[in-house]
Order: sequence, then structure tokens, then C-alpha cells
Amino acid sequence: MTIQLDPDTVDARDQITAQLTVYYPGKGIGGKIYREELDAIISTINGNSNDLLQPTADETLPNNELAVLGTVTWQTAS
Repeated sequence: MTIQLDPDTVDARDQITAQLTVYYPGKGIGGKIYREELDAIISTINGNSNDLLQPTADETLPNNELAVLGTVTWQTAS
């Protein structure tokens, strides 16, 4: 996952990470990760322009997998 923050602050990163850490397992086994929902989580954090750069589409999990938050790559708006 790649997220661009403006402004890019430690507090904003921590808030987004906390919300995403709850979101992913909440989708359940074999769930679907919706890009729109990820965008909504990111946009709730104070900032002028927070953008989800990756993933670019919804993701459906296999029937035997539970979603967990992986690595988040942070980019600062230029």
C-alpha cells in the first residue's frame, strides 16, 4: 500500500495505520478490500491532500485468507 500525505506528519501516519490495522481483519476470511473504503479512511485524517496511490483496484481474498495490514509506503506530496 502506498499513501501520499499532505502534510506528512508522524501523527497522521499513526492515525491512518491504527485505522487500517482495524479495517483489514474486520473484512473477515475471504472478504473484499474496497479501494473506496481505504480512500475514506485516509481522507478522514486531517490534511490538505491525502491520496491512496496503491492499490489501484478492489481486492478479493481467497476463501481461506484473512486480510492483515502489510507494509505501508509513505510519500510526501511535492
